[in-house]
Amino acid sequence: MNGKSGQNATIGWQPEPTTRGTSGLLPSCVITIFLCVWRAVHINIPAKCERYARYGRKFGWLALGMIAPEVVVFAAWHQYNEARKLTNKVKELQENLRGKGLSRTKVPTYV
Repeated sequence: MNGKSGQNATIGWQPEPTTRGTSGLLPSCVITIFLCVWRAVHINIPAKCERYARYGRKFGWLALGMIAPEVVVFAAWHQYNEARKLTNKVKELQENLRGKGLSRTKVPTYV
């Protein structure tokens, strides 16, 4: 066995009929990754005119998530940080308005 024990030998492509081969494992792995990434990616709420364009964007993010998942994670992290900054600004604005005698119910909803 060329100096290798039978237990440590590297096994290459395996045919399908006798064992669970590579051609059977590869599609199931790709489908599993596809479904996981499809379920994990949440794109922004589209405008009414983009009703069907959102699927194109989601497929784009899906392809990116399968090829380079760290890019999707970075985009999510960046959006989270921006949302946190916006939340802090809104809280600060609410505190300033309360200090001027305006209650929370009098704060306009678009602020």
